[in-house]
Amino acid sequence: MLPETARRKVHETEQRLGHWDAYVRSIYITILVIMAYLLGYEFDLMAPLHGGAAVVGALWAAVTVLAVYKDDRVTTRSSFFSTMGFALFGAAVALAYLLWIPPHRIWP
Repeated sequence: MLPETARRKVHETEQRLGHWDAYVRSIYITILVIMAYLLGYEFDLMAPLHGGAAVVGALWAAVTVLAVYKDDRVTTRSSFFSTMGFALFGAAVALAYLLWIPPHRIWP
């Protein structure tokens, strides 16, 4: 985490913002969503099979940022770890499913 002096500076800055806090939060969320979209797009392009599906992956990354971000850091952190845990669980279930029932068995 941040050192005490940095946390104090952030807290003092937030206190001085007052009514600007909502605008700062919306700009912060917008930047996070754009970064998630661009990273999700580039990540999906790494898999040669996806091709046009990269946009869908990027949109899911942006939606995840909106779903995870909360009003305070503790709740956001809790939401983040919960989301990542369930995503890893879903990936493990999908991997197990694909290992036991390969796609060529399902489709003739």
